[in-house]
Amino acid sequence: MDKHNAELEKWQAKVRKAKVDMKLTRDRITEREKIFKGEQTIKPITDAQEEAWKGGKEKAKHVFNIVAENIESEIDVNIPQPKVTAVRPEDEYLAKQIEDFIRSELDRQPFEEMNDLQERIVPVQGGSFWQVGWDNTKRTHTTVGELFTEVQHPKRVIPQHGVYSSVEEMDFIALEIPKTKEDIKRKYGVDVSDLSEEEPDVKSTDDEAPTDMVTQVVVYFRNEDGGIGRYSYVGDTELENIKHWNARQRRRCAKCGAPEEAAANHMGVPTLNGTYPGTELAGVEIPDDGTYTEVPKKKKRMDECPYCGGRKWEMATDDYRTIDVDYITATGKVLPAKIEKTDELGNITYEDVKYPYYKVDLYPIIIQRNISVYGELLGESDVDKIEDQQNTMNNINKVIIDRIFEAGTIIGLPRDVDIETDPKNGRIVRFDGPEQAGQIKTYDFTGDISEHMAFRSAIYEEPRQILGITDSLQGRRDSTATSAVAKEFAATQSAGRLESKRRLKNAAYARIFELMFKTALANMDEPRPIRRKENGETVYAMFDPMEFYELDAAGEWYVNDRFLFSTDSAAPLASNREAMWREITTQYSSGSYGDPNSDETRLLYWSQMEELHYPLAAFVKKAISDRVKQQQEIVKAQLEALKNRTATQPMTPAGAPAAMPSGMPAQGDVNGGGMPL
Repeated sequence: MDKHNAELEKWQAKVRKAKVDMKLTRDRITEREKIFKGEQTIKPITDAQEEAWKGGKEKAKHVFNIVAENIESEIDVNIPQPKVTAVRPEDEYLAKQIEDFIRSELDRQPFEEMNDLQERIVPVQGGSFWQVGWDNTKRTHTTVGELFTEVQHPKRVIPQHGVYSSVEEMDFIALEIPKTKEDIKRKYGVDVSDLSEEEPDVKSTDDEAPTDMVTQVVVYFRNEDGGIGRYSYVGDTELENIKHWNARQRRRCAKCGAPEEAAANHMGVPTLNGTYPGTELAGVEIPDDGTYTEVPKKKKRMDECPYCGGRKWEMATDDYRTIDVDYITATGKVLPAKIEKTDELGNITYEDVKYPYYKVDLYPIIIQRNISVYGELLGESDVDKIEDQQNTMNNINKVIIDRIFEAGTIIGLPRDVDIETDPKNGRIVRFDGPEQAGQIKTYDFTGDISEHMAFRSAIYEEPRQILGITDSLQGRRDSTATSAVAKEFAATQSAGRLESKRRLKNAAYARIFELMFKTALANMDEPRPIRRKENGETVYAMFDPMEFYELDAAGEWYVNDRFLFSTDSAAPLASNREAMWREITTQYSSGSYGDPNSDETRLLYWSQMEELHYPLAAFVKKAISDRVKQQQEIVKAQLEALKNRTATQPMTPAGAPAAMPSGMPAQGDVNGGGMPL
């Protein structure tokens, strides 16, 4: 059996078994999505309904989507910010660089959109997944490659069955990713035009599968060295087989080890053994007199090694890098290109310094749970908690609608009297006598739904109590909170029931930050610009992966990755401008910045408000600044006038000026107006 086919069959079997084991989970994922979107069906509640509907479902006439309402009330738009702690005190400046780099990546990548998507997937499904990776095709004039972060819906993820603690404990985890056929051909050079999409529902709930899409299965697995490997395929076509996915990979000649890049151009010179590969003269040695100088005219094969003529290539791992000249980082750290050595005879030689490439030993998949549940990989779903209430609400609405629309007026007539029911003016009805006229009566059926509405209100409150949603959290009128501060406090208290979800979100983001740093450390070759705020001003710096090389006691170079990652608890306040406006105004009014009546204090206050983009803050700040400068110039002019008058004024016997000039400010009021500076 072909080796590649054996590898393909092995992973196909593993993925197929894992999908069978999680079939019920996948079906449930689809059901939750439909309920959240407002499913138009009702399940039977009573025994009579069960019998009448024969175990099936009925169509809902009106859906009041309390599931979506309650889940939308839990949305947290805040994106956690990184907090990096150095293990050693001398690495504090590196921890600050990492924080600034991650913040720059949060700004560059569309985290607002991804966070908004996850805020709905996680409570609906009980959890979701993030993927962090490196895209080497993103290049500029000065950089090669960029970090990327993506949301992976639970529909797309196939975890190893039986492992529920964490992704890192698994032997493998697979993704089913919808791709266009052109994208597969462009990226892998494989034509899959004759294949179709095997799992169209992994991208939506639509049943119709487009003809230009296929399903790529990507498997990440733990290799024998403890690192991460990657295998991918479409149908029965292998696309990738990388044993060390997180290591530097390069195609090399299987015979001599030359890198593939050198095979792209004809050398124009003989190989190491004196032959010209790919020609009719291959194997013919060059004469000692050097008379053979003309390169053979036959075109060289592009898949041929220029050093040995081999045509077999294999993926090989680059374990280390060398540099041509000494490298000096922005902080002044010197990384030498050569190292001096002395042999047994005292001869001095210079060897290239080998700087090992960093290898990430973490899966690129991160799970974010809603609420942790023992024995489940995903957390507890909010939809599962309140599904019964939604179904009952749909049933009640159906009964209410039936009663309202079936209500009306019934006319009682004698058997031999016929009256048209269509309203007409001046209708004539003839009776045989007054007795027959007295037999005509009307009966009004209003359809009393008061009990149903009361039960409906009780059902509406149940999911809010289960999930901890209150009026204050939803922005509704709350009679128990009579002031803005009281309302904010009430909302904070009710949000305390949701604190567990916030903590799990922060934990997931902390792992995302760690993986972003380590992925960049393993793949980035050049410094990247970063920025931060210091004393209200923007400071630009560089994140340089070479800064993290350290020399151990044995004289070997290694990459320092000993940093602790968490989220900054103060970041939500700092990112909430309106809350910061209120906080700064409160501090200013209480005198924390100085005398609130002083222009200098006002200038400091409006400088901070300008930094937080308060409307018209720059205009007010400039007006106060101009006034302060004008007052300072007046004081300076008055002091100069006083100095000149004192120099020309006759002195008293005690050596003091004879009299204070008229109109000059008295002592202690040098600015003449009593305005504190």
